[in-house]
Amino acid sequence: MSTPAALAAITMAAKARVGEDIKKPAVQPEWKPEPPMYGVANPAKRTSATLESQQHTSSPHRYWWLHGSEKVAGETLGGLGKRGTTINTLAKGRYWKVKGLRVDPNRWLTPAGAENHIRRANPRASNRQIQNTLESLNFMRETWLPTMRPGKGGAIISAHNSHPHARYKGGKTIFEHELTKPTMDGKTRLTKAAHLGDADKEDFIIVTDRNDYDAAVSGNAPFNVFYQPFDWSAKDDGSASYLAGVEGRRYFNPEVSLREGAREKQKAMIDWIETLNQ
Repeated sequence: MSTPAALAAITMAAKARVGEDIKKPAVQPEWKPEPPMYGVANPAKRTSATLESQQHTSSPHRYWWLHGSEKVAGETLGGLGKRGTTINTLAKGRYWKVKGLRVDPNRWLTPAGAENHIRRANPRASNRQIQNTLESLNFMRETWLPTMRPGKGGAIISAHNSHPHARYKGGKTIFEHELTKPTMDGKTRLTKAAHLGDADKEDFIIVTDRNDYDAAVSGNAPFNVFYQPFDWSAKDDGSASYLAGVEGRRYFNPEVSLREGAREKQKAMIDWIETLNQ
């Protein structure tokens, strides 16, 4: 049988070993600023939220393909060659599934905006489901936004597609809808100016920087260009344009309708955008 003194000695030795273990610095895994792929950790595999980054050159631009259902936008960005860094959400359709909830890849980019969107898109979700989803999205932002942000002088170029002759509430065309696009709180955000360089009003470029719009006017750009400055009174919707606005970054949305020649036209839009050096 151990004596009290022997037990005390054993306890002291154990504490010393624990102390040594605590003092040892933890081995940190190598950090990679450009992860080739990221997926939300989920043992139940109930999420399709993944992202992919491909960096080709030191170009400061970031090319985003957000909605997997907009195939022409993906083909356009995939055919640009080695121009810069492309971001692909790898969404199979228009939405991800994160912790069982529907998430638009263009509505998770700010914390408040993500929550606003998730509650609207998943009205029957419990608070616990929403919080679990928000935690996953918070981790995704911490992991990915440093890569997704453009470099000095660069811009977010987020390519999109629309369906020909699509109509919005009240029978508005896409062109009319973008001119008076409603915000989440029901207000009407008027486009400050529009340069009409293309007879096809379903194809256009949205810009948020006044210098880029002025360049479109002075250079007589062969595209429809809408100038939509950031509206600080608008409710946070978690979108790419909102993120660019609050961070003071240049943003372009080259959007073409899904018809013959759409990919070539969208590529020409991006070629023009890349001539606007600041």
